[in-house]
Amino acid sequence: MQTDLTGPDADLKPVYTAIDAAAAEAALEAFEAGIGARYPAIGQMWRRQWEQFTPFLDYPPDIRKVIYTPSTILVLSSTDFTG
Repeated sequence: MQTDLTGPDADLKPVYTAIDAAAAEAALEAFEAGIGARYPAIGQMWRRQWEQFTPFLDYPPDIRKVIYTPSTILVLSSTDFTG
């Protein structure tokens, strides 16, 4: 039996990279109908947090990437801006 090491991460990307809330909703529905059927708790978590998530979609894509990329935050926090 082969183990799924990638999980559902790539399948969720269309949700958090969607152009707006309607597109994100459609992407979440597609996720739930596909691989999300194997991981129902993930879809349920997104649904519970939907109202907290959708304001994120108001940001431009470049800003969103900074927000959801932890390594960017770590680089910025370790940079010496004093000159």
